[in-house]
Amino acid sequence: MAVQLVEPDPRDSPDAPLHPSVLQRYQADSVLQYSDFKPYRPENLAGHTAVTSKGITNIGG
Repeated sequence: MAVQLVEPDPRDSPDAPLHPSVLQRYQADSVLQYSDFKPYRPENLAGHTAVTSKGITNIGG
């Protein structure tokens, strides 16, 4: 059986570049998500340095 090494996806890095609109959505009090307005807190960015450095909490909620 051969072992295949897989390179980590650079998008999973906690310091991967984010589009400026992502940070704007995080900084807003709430954003439209389908038919509701609520805070923009996707779980996949919970450990991102650009988000945590701004003191943003309540990720994934």
